[in-house]
Amino acid sequence: MRAQGVPWKHPVAEDNPVNQKVARALIRRLGYEVQVVGNGREAVDAGRQFSYSAVLMDCQMPEVDGFQTTMEIRELEGRNRRTPIIAMTASALQGDRERCLEAQMDDYISKPVTLETLSGVLARWTGRAFAPVEPESPSQSPGLGCLSAVVTGSDAVTEMV
Repeated sequence: MRAQGVPWKHPVAEDNPVNQKVARALIRRLGYEVQVVGNGREAVDAGRQFSYSAVLMDCQMPEVDGFQTTMEIRELEGRNRRTPIIAMTASALQGDRERCLEAQMDDYISKPVTLETLSGVLARWTGRAFAPVEPESPSQSPGLGCLSAVVTGSDAVTEMV
């Protein structure tokens, strides 16, 4: 459950601009606010300034990767707070989930991420059930073809959501 007064806002750590747009569109479709940051350092800085209901974290980012970023966020939080951090990565090799959990991430989803999967994991960690919000115009939400190409292509999305 989220702390009293904490908005349903999720940061996404993602260094790829196209992947940032896809992640932003999916999270907004779920009715959440989203803040996109481009690397682990920016994610840690955001964590110093704001409280979030959950964080979507890419594991492979420039400057500071998602594993180190998670450890730094946990250090900042101390013992009195634990923001759910969900790994969202294109890497789906055996042992990746365990590595994320060992790095103090709370959950793991692999790409390509579907709206249903993202909805389920965010509901599980925030305690909020929701109905997807329809985009106001086609330009606000990438089509499934775009999502599939972005997520499964060689330039797969890296993100901190």
